[in-house]
Amino acid sequence: DNHLTSLPKGLACLAPMLRTLKLSRNRIRHFGHVSDYPTQLRSLELIGNNAEICIQPSTVPSQAVCLQSQLQNPVKCMHGSHNSLNTLQHLNIGRNQLTEIILEVDSPLITESQHPTSPTLTDNMLFPKLQSFMFSQNQISEIPRGIHKLQGLRNLDISKNERIKHIPLKIHQLKDLV
Repeated sequence: DNHLTSLPKGLACLAPMLRTLKLSRNRIRHFGHVSDYPTQLRSLELIGNNAEICIQPSTVPSQAVCLQSQLQNPVKCMHGSHNSLNTLQHLNIGRNQLTEIILEVDSPLITESQHPTSPTLTDNMLFPKLQSFMFSQNQISEIPRGIHKLQGLRNLDISKNERIKHIPLKIHQLKDLV
């Protein structure tokens, strides 16, 4: 148990190749934006923080100075310019106070220059490669919109979210869900 109250500043910049991040049992109330996390992250655990605000879509690209650059020669940081975590496979945000989880945004996150072929089902997903998604023991009242688009999802834990009254019919589209 630590006493962190926020995400470490500059995490995407200082640890761009980080694969696993466990910040469980802290006091982080807001899980920040997608761009606050390293792009190569594969596993993220934010269990038991009493957080009220889940990971949010990135807003405007960061104009911050790169923390890896020399102070004498500051450059604009590109580490926090992403708006999805394309390699994230495991997300556990259980035992918090979350009331909403955003998985999908209205407009595509991938531009035509990044993805020149036709749009795919996951172009507007924050975590398109999720295989394991745990959000038990929160205050969620609805299954996150777009969950049926996570075609690689194998494990889903929504237990002890007493406010959830129904499971969306589209959940049957998740063929790998065990």
